[in-house]
Amino acid sequence: MSDAMARIDQRFDAVERRLDAVDHRFEAVDRRFDSVDRRLDTVSVELREVRWELAAMNRQFGRFGWALAGAMFIQFVVIVVTRAGA
Repeated sequence: MSDAMARIDQRFDAVERRLDAVDHRFEAVDRRFDSVDRRLDTVSVELREVRWELAAMNRQFGRFGWALAGAMFIQFVVIVVTRAGA
């Protein structure tokens, strides 16, 4: 009977070692997920900054476009007025 109990104890010990190994693997995966989560947070902040810079550039190009359109309109008016007077 004690041989049977010894074999059962050995099997339980083997199962416990396997479960410990699986637990260590889960901990490693958890650390990797935490690392990826931190990296994604950093990327999110950087993308927010890039989006803000792109919006600022878009506004600046919009102002430039309106200034160019205004200058062209003034030139058109000057041409029309000078031809009408000639």
